Amino acid sequence: MYYFDASLGMTKNNFLIDILHFFWNDQGVANNSVEQIPANIYPKLSVAQIQDPNRFYAVPLVGFLIKCVMLIPVAIELIFLLFVQYFANVINSFVVLFTGKYWDTAYMLNLGTMRLTTKTSLFFFGLTNKYPGFEFAITDPLMSLDIPKPEHPNRFFAIPVFGGIARFILLIPYVIYASVIGNAAWLGAVIISFYVLFVGKYPESVYEITRDSVRLSLSSRAYIDGLSDSYPSFWISMNHQTVKLLLIIFAVLLNIGRIGSSFSNKSNYNYYNSMPKNMPVQKSLPVQQNPY
Repeated sequence: MYYFDASLGMTKNNFLIDILHFFWNDQGVANNSVEQIPANIYPKLSVAQIQDPNRFYAVPLVGFLIKCVMLIPVAIELIFLLFVQYFANVINSFVVLFTGKYWDTAYMLNLGTMRLTTKTSLFFFGLTNKYPGFEFAITDPLMSLDIPKPEHPNRFFAIPVFGGIARFILLIPYVIYASVIGNAAWLGAVIISFYVLFVGKYPESVYEITRDSVRLSLSSRAYIDGLSDSYPSFWISMNHQTVKLLLIIFAVLLNIGRIGSSFSNKSNYNYYNSMPKNMPVQKSLPVQQNPY
């Protein structure tokens, strides 16, 4: 039997649930403070916090595998759309370069693909129970995504090849930052799966950092696609700072570990490849026996 101080909100029953509740009891904390969201954030992503997360999807490993299988058809569509987007954006670069206007077809395609990606990501992370489907439109009233069509796109960035390379180089720091936040969201989603399974609630801290990681990914994509010429914002919500900072720190350590492992494997690969392939085998001389 387990006994705890009542001030911690723990009892002698349901030990595991009490432990999880103690660490992740952040429901409603952020509602007491008013967040000042920067006006330059794009795209405009709105996601209501889920109130009834599916506990079956929260079963460790099983729920993850089931979602992966369910999303295979959507993933195939997104891969196909990726190729279509590439050619549409190439055509759009010439349209912007010579007319100074963003091609309507490319805008609708890029926005629609972003919306489908958003629905898929939110379903995978458990922020919605609704299957994303295959259409571009978002029919769920609890979420929305929008970005206005560029009125005066920058012609410099529309220069074929050169403009794309310039955007990619400028975006390197942002991609690294978004990768760290994305890993933090992944860690949070894995950890709170137990909380969702036993308590039936999605912690607000992980909900926020997951929502923001999805937006960061969409922002970099929108910048590459030329939907905005302004550099994407690094802003994320910092309510529940302790939980988020811990997740971010672990994510940074995870990235450092991956980089170190990559360099180690590369150095070992180069070492073995630098050795001569056809080294002559030195035969040992026969040992002469002492006749005496």
